[in-house]
Amino acid sequence: MPPVFCLSGSRRRLCRIYGRFSAGAGRHRHTPKTANDLLPQPSIASSIPALAEFKKGHYDLGYNLQLDYFADGLSNPTGGVRQGAVYEGILYMVLDADLAKIAGMDGLSFRVNAYQIHGGQLSASNILSLATVDSIEARPGTRLFELWVEQNINNMMSIRIGQLAADNQFFISDFANSLYINSTFGWPTRGGPAKWRTCLSARYAGCSPNLIRTITSLFSPACTTAIPLEPSSRTGRD
Repeated sequence: MPPVFCLSGSRRRLCRIYGRFSAGAGRHRHTPKTANDLLPQPSIASSIPALAEFKKGHYDLGYNLQLDYFADGLSNPTGGVRQGAVYEGILYMVLDADLAKIAGMDGLSFRVNAYQIHGGQLSASNILSLATVDSIEARPGTRLFELWVEQNINNMMSIRIGQLAADNQFFISDFANSLYINSTFGWPTRGGPAKWRTCLSARYAGCSPNLIRTITSLFSPACTTAIPLEPSSRTGRD
């Protein structure tokens, strides 16, 4: 089989409908003065005043909604079991809630997020590799990702309980998502509480007086079992 040669369009955040602004309880060191203060650029809402005001109105009540859309175009003109091109897209949806504002529970926050994944799968359909060539490649569908509550204590420690992932806390390099688009520089190919799979967990994060930060988590044993790889979606298994 000839070596696989892949072409990729650059990763694009095609549309940021709402930007993300920290709504966690106990972290309000900066209060947005205008609606656009909540909207990192580029954002559709920054060009639509009514949409920006809608976001700020909900933020003032303790709710922070973020919608991001990412897309990639990929092709393998040589190699693999077949040649072709695919379009991959993912809509990332997050709702943060500051329960101090909403219900007077000081230091308590809540998060739920989900993905809507669509498009083709170059690794599954053309290359049949175990490691996907793109970090957003996955079986199409809508998936709940994180769902947790967090108690912040004097901005020195926090306890988080719920559906959690380990890769965004412990494993992923800060440079992995910005310098590379494939899955080689991330979580291992198979198993564990990571992209696109979370499980019941508890996480402690604290900062000592000498500013050393410690993060510790306990994950459900169900997270340690191996799971079928995303490219095996052609088998119809979960």
